[in-house]
Amino acid sequence: MVLLFLKGIVIGFTVGFLVNQLSWKGFLLSITSVAPQNLLIVPAYLLIVASSMIFVFM
Repeated sequence: MVLLFLKGIVIGFTVGFLVNQLSWKGFLLSITSVAPQNLLIVPAYLLIVASSMIFVFM
């Protein structure tokens, strides 16, 4: 769970930095480069973490 939390911080920092430095170009860059892979990875990680937590507490 800690690693998932840190991944969220890193993604948020990356997008925030790009938008802060490049304005609309940074926003478009983050939408095209950061968002697509994370639309699949983050839900998969959430499922894995939830499954592992269920397994631990059984």
